This record gives sequence, C-alpha cells and structure tokens, in this order.
Amino acid sequence: MKTTLHTCEETTGMVGDDYIRCGAPASRLIQPIGRSEGPYWMCDPCASHNVRNRHCADVTPPSGSRSLDLEALAKQAVELIDEMLVQKRLQLSSVLAPPYGGAADVSGRVTVALPLERSIIELTAARLAVLAAQ
Repeated sequence: MKTTLHTCEETTGMVGDDYIRCGAPASRLIQPIGRSEGPYWMCDPCASHNVRNRHCADVTPPSGSRSLDLEALAKQAVELIDEMLVQKRLQLSSVLAPPYGGAADVSGRVTVALPLERSIIELTAARLAVLAAQ
C-alpha cells in the first residue's frame, strides 16, 4: 500500500495481509536506528512513540531545508545508542549485583542477564556501523 508524501506512514494494525496506515498529516521524518529501512514520515504522536519506544531518531530537516544532514544524523544515532548502552549496562549490573540468594537465584539472574548482554553486543555493533559509515 503506497502513501502520499507527508501523510503518516506508521501502521496501526493489520487486516488480512494489509497494513492499516495511520494516515494523519505528517510533520516529522523518523529513522530507525541500526536498520537499513526508512526514514518514514510520521505525525507527531506516532513519531514521539517511535523515538521513545522503538529506538528511532527524529531526522526531520530544519524548516526550509530539503536535504538531510547525514553527519548530524550519524551523531544523533551514536548519542542515542550510547544512551541505550548505558541503560542496558546499568540493568545488567543491577541484575548481577550480589548478594545471591542461592542456586535458583543465580540461574534466574543468568536468564535475565543473557538477553541484556546480547542487546549490549547488538547496540555496540550498530554503533560501530554508524561510525564506520561516517
């Protein structure tokens, strides 16, 4: 399903095999961080949700400009990834912090720690990819 320029491209669900687009007037350009897709035009509520919850960056060019500042986008992406890395490392350190409550507690901590470690590795790889592309 194609959308016209400057209507929100965020999906609000599916019917059968088709996505239902938000379709509200779009004012912001949103780029998923660490993925090759996008950027997408979105309305303010959808853009805010994606930036807060889906690891995306707002790359809307300044008014009057018709081109994206790729250097600024890369810098913004690295800053966002660094912030997410700090949060994941804090989560990991709090999960692994002593005292342990016995064998069951240790296995529960490992179960939580492994996805956190994996996300740290993925975020670090995304950061390196952004830096390499500069």
